[in-house]
Amino acid sequence: RTVQYYIDNIRLADELGCPLMNVLTGHVLYGTSKDQAMKWTMDALRELVAEAEKTKFILGLHPQYIAESPLIITVDDALQMIKELDSSCVKIIYDTAQQNISYRNFMDDIRKAGKHLCYVHGADNDGVRWTHEALGKGSVDWEGIVRSLVEIGFSGYICTQSWSEL
Repeated sequence: RTVQYYIDNIRLADELGCPLMNVLTGHVLYGTSKDQAMKWTMDALRELVAEAEKTKFILGLHPQYIAESPLIITVDDALQMIKELDSSCVKIIYDTAQQNISYRNFMDDIRKAGKHLCYVHGADNDGVRWTHEALGKGSVDWEGIVRSLVEIGFSGYICTQSWSEL
């Protein structure tokens, strides 16, 4: 049902003129090995890629922090998935707040993502608690991020999302 839900949303977004969609890998159920969860995830992503390729719709893989999903935590994880999926329709969404918790080397991440980076989800936090604070309210290196985006010629989307549980 989840794969069909994503396929329905790809079709709807494409009809509405939305060029891309955020793709999360989700939790791994207790008792499921990481290898099995990754196999199921990649099988599902292959189905989504087949649908996305019909219209050149972009699937943005979203690295998350470990409590959200152990399958795609870093840009390196996303790049490995992109390599295996072998489709120009698969890109990376870079979430600054989540990466501030998982892996704080923003500039290296952005350079590595390079041409695969389609969207920057900008939010801030203290690097410990998972919140999405306003830009400048945490420890994210915004000057370094902007410099790196300019360096790679980034022409994708940047969106800020601020909220907090405080």
